[in-house]
Amino acid sequence: KYIKNYSKTKVSYVLKLIVDEFKKVENDIEKEITNYYSYLVEILWLIFKERNHKLVQYLPTVTNQIMRLMSPANKELKSICMENSKKLLSCLIINYPMIAFHQNTQKLAVGSVDGKIFIYDMTTGSIWKSLAAHNTQVSALIFDSTGNSIISYSAQEHLLKCWRIGLANFFGNFFSMKEYKSKKLPEIKKEISPHFSDELLADR
Repeated sequence: KYIKNYSKTKVSYVLKLIVDEFKKVENDIEKEITNYYSYLVEILWLIFKERNHKLVQYLPTVTNQIMRLMSPANKELKSICMENSKKLLSCLIINYPMIAFHQNTQKLAVGSVDGKIFIYDMTTGSIWKSLAAHNTQVSALIFDSTGNSIISYSAQEHLLKCWRIGLANFFGNFFSMKEYKSKKLPEIKKEISPHFSDELLADR
């Protein structure tokens, strides 16, 4: 209730403070501090479950920090933070169309406001591949049934793109990801913010 009644400006400020705290994560952490990070994840969940479109700019950073908490590199940190981290990621996947998850391949894709897409390997907690997909914000992402392709959409460009991301390899990065199809879509008639919108979330 406290987070919900906060102004959007104050929530953004609190979120920035939390992200700064996450950047202090190291491989060796005392148990008390590990619990502290778990509490921070819980606060993030309270913030992002409200589907505030002004927080979309923080999605890549927050996702990256959560992946670090879930990394096998620190088993104790992962164990204590796992429940809250999974709850937060589920919230982000359901509430924000620019985040997509493929169950079979355990890949998580996140679109950014500057048009980039970051794909994480959930088994390692690290970035698997990345690419510059659009010139403007990525509005929505979805994997195909195999997980070998991903579709991205930019509302500002009215452009839908299909990317062949292939299978993981040692040199898996944006150079190995190929755009194989794109389609210009008609402009959406109803008024929707080009930077994301509550209407788009509601439609989802």
